[in-house]
Amino acid sequence: MVLTGCQSTVDGGAVREAALEFRPVVVSYPTNALTPGVTSSACPGKAASADKACRQSADLAPAGSTPADPAAQMAALNALDCGGADPLDADPALPLAACDRDGVELFILDKAFLDERHVAEATSGIDPQGVGYVVTLSFTAEGTDIWARHTESHVNERVAFLVDGKVVSAPTIQGAIHGDTTIHGGVNGFTRDEAENLVAALGG
Repeated sequence: MVLTGCQSTVDGGAVREAALEFRPVVVSYPTNALTPGVTSSACPGKAASADKACRQSADLAPAGSTPADPAAQMAALNALDCGGADPLDADPALPLAACDRDGVELFILDKAFLDERHVAEATSGIDPQGVGYVVTLSFTAEGTDIWARHTESHVNERVAFLVDGKVVSAPTIQGAIHGDTTIHGGVNGFTRDEAENLVAALGG
């Protein structure tokens, strides 16, 4: 499986640690396909973009036999402001309404099951199958096991890869993955600087 479209993480030219998460995709919409004007008491409008009660409500994702609340999902998606950095310090143990980095697709995501603590090494190199550079993640023993079990049991489902709260890729799982995962930088690939900055941000 290929995770496409990551980005570097820098502040004023200084690379900082990146917040990395893998989350299952519950549902997604193109930004132009939302039902406009849907709000809720927790999500009164765009101002709720930094509000956990809105963007991380437990009823955004199904839990056991309890289904997700479509009205809560739509209100949370309508509250998103995809311009600039994500203001929310998301709780990995709760669902999340999130933007992609290009602002063209919005997501309801389930709880995170992998994060930067599960990355043992990150490396960059020229993409042998395309354009630009790629970043390859090697997981810890625990991370490798979690990733293998998740990909094996969620074939044909999407998984979102997030950096600092924004979805940079959400591919469909084609089969079990028992090793490294390669991240491509979209159609044009990463530039060398982007790939190296992301590696540094992940502690590679």
